[in-house]
Amino acid sequence: ALRLMRERITLHRRDIQKLVEAAVEEDVPGDWGGLWRRFRAVVETIPRRARIAELEPIVADLAALRDDVDKLLEIHMESTNLSGNESQSERQQSDSNTDS
Repeated sequence: ALRLMRERITLHRRDIQKLVEAAVEEDVPGDWGGLWRRFRAVVETIPRRARIAELEPIVADLAALRDDVDKLLEIHMESTNLSGNESQSERQQSDSNTDS
């Protein structure tokens, strides 16, 4: 069980780090600096030798942080898709106007 907890922490750490770095690199709007500081604060609390009871709240904190990262990325993807659909609709409308 302890190994599973450590593995979950490792996976969350890797995923959060990669997602935040990619979001910053792609200029995705959001408080990425704040999320990064929260991430670092949680990571710094991870003891080298720990019991399951000590790791459970860390896993929960990382899972909540991952949810926040996912939500921000989802909002960005939805707004990107909406603006793409609007410009596509405008093109279709102007194309149909030239046919008449």
